[in-house]
Amino acid sequence: MNNFAKRLQTASKLLAGSVATATLTLSCTGSNASNSLSSFLKWPEQLLSNQEKQAHHHHHSSTSSKEPSKEERIYTRSEVSKHNTSGDLWVTYKDGVYDVTAFQSIHPGGADKLLMAAGGAVDPFWAFYPQHAKEHVQELLKGFRIGTLDAKEAAATASEVSALADPYVNDPQRHPALRAITQRPYNAETPAILLTDSALTPQDLLFTRNHLPVPDIKADHHEIIFELDDKAQNVKKLRQQDLENKSMFKRVQVEAALQCAGNRRANMQSDSAPGRAPRGLEWGVGAIGNGVWGGVLLRDVLLSIGVKDSDVGKTFKHVTFEGLDGAQAAKTAAEAKKETTNGGGSDIGGGNVSKPLGAASAAFSAAAAEGYATSIPADIAMDPKRQVLLAFEYNGQPLSRDHGYPVRVIVPGSVAARQVKWLGRVMLGTEECKSSWQKKDYKAFPQSMDWDNVKYDTMPPMQDMPVQSAITSPIEGSVLAEGQKSVTAKGWAWSGSGRSIARVDVSGDGGKSWVVADISHRPIDNSPSQTESFGWTLWEAEVPLHSSKPEIVVKALDSSLNTQPESSAAIWNWRGIANNSWHRVNVVKQN
Repeated sequence: MNNFAKRLQTASKLLAGSVATATLTLSCTGSNASNSLSSFLKWPEQLLSNQEKQAHHHHHSSTSSKEPSKEERIYTRSEVSKHNTSGDLWVTYKDGVYDVTAFQSIHPGGADKLLMAAGGAVDPFWAFYPQHAKEHVQELLKGFRIGTLDAKEAAATASEVSALADPYVNDPQRHPALRAITQRPYNAETPAILLTDSALTPQDLLFTRNHLPVPDIKADHHEIIFELDDKAQNVKKLRQQDLENKSMFKRVQVEAALQCAGNRRANMQSDSAPGRAPRGLEWGVGAIGNGVWGGVLLRDVLLSIGVKDSDVGKTFKHVTFEGLDGAQAAKTAAEAKKETTNGGGSDIGGGNVSKPLGAASAAFSAAAAEGYATSIPADIAMDPKRQVLLAFEYNGQPLSRDHGYPVRVIVPGSVAARQVKWLGRVMLGTEECKSSWQKKDYKAFPQSMDWDNVKYDTMPPMQDMPVQSAITSPIEGSVLAEGQKSVTAKGWAWSGSGRSIARVDVSGDGGKSWVVADISHRPIDNSPSQTESFGWTLWEAEVPLHSSKPEIVVKALDSSLNTQPESSAAIWNWRGIANNSWHRVNVVKQN
């Protein structure tokens, strides 16, 4: 029992590091997926209660937590395939055999995803989601190892997996200047030194946030489905050509900044106490960009197909957007299934599937093909002041594939997580989206909550963003000229909900003294009321250097007199989102 408890403690710590990454890959609408993370809290009790049940496996010994050894039992694919139910679930990965029965309830992708590989190989699934290759995931898996797969069959599995089509092979090329954080799926930010060179961020330098492979959609054949009630009994369809038809809908342009919820997470991670670093992609200051989005108002489209202002709060309270970012995965899976079922290949799965590698890959990708989904309140969607767009242009050019071609949602003033790319479906209903991204992610949980005690339903999903600012020049570690008395600092500032920036303060001594920055760019205010400001503000200041170790600091004040907290400690949350603490850059002053 002591050894088991140690394994449990180790696995729990490892899982804490893996869930943040894995949540990005959850199925958007499946109820099992939406409940998978909450079941993590129950896992220790479940796993302990399953210990006696699993004890009858004579091979389930202390070696399961170690590296493969010569004493491990060797299993054939046929033997593994018999363990293909939720009560007795084995899988293989490369040359290992694993009993993951107890793990399925807290599998971040949901138990249903794990069951797809029951009695077979997880290799094709892990090829789709490369984050499984991370060291902490591999370490977690070792705790469930019970034996070795027959060498010839392991080699056959590897051969068939390598023959599967790469779901990311059709992703677009990216600008080499972007700072890539992950390649598959692709996530990258604009380097700080380039970020404020232009008031309007060039599209190929705009930060990219993807959850799945980028779909290749043909605008000529694209249509958007509108479900106007909870039961999808009132369904309308509009073609891409309809949206772009100027005789049907008025064209609208809105200058709006787009910012990831996790922007500046890296700052919070570096400022956190040991063992308390927030989980998530390590964004610097460049997960933001500003541009002029062109398209049609969602409000106009909904009114044209029968929705009324009086329906808001009655027949519908939320508007859900669903993307098509699983389309490429589904296409790849179909190709893989065709190749795998056209003769040859070994049986590397379980159940009664004759060619399970292709079938498993197809089933898994079909689940992923639901795409990213999230929702916004109906009053925001229908508010003419908020100017929610179905956008198909950026800075006067068609959207690129990475940024949502042929059409995406733009919700000016809101977090980028609500601004769905590759829009395929719009759903009006009385409840918010049930996806994991809506229910469990992109929430600013209180400091008292961490992985081990989080209560997801206690916090609302993040919608609008707080006031924020950052320094783009000088950059961290810049060396100043000998005898230099001041430094020119530049950067951006922005606030959500259409609040404008009233003032930007900059310090050269860590916040002891301040100067007011000059504004070099204010966004175009083309809102109907002439009071909303959705674009960013660029600033510049000549900052005196009084300290021998200068620390450049910036903070902004918005039109509602909201300002930024001095330290990220005051707003720490285990997801590391909405870090709007003072941004600090240390420079080197030569004597």
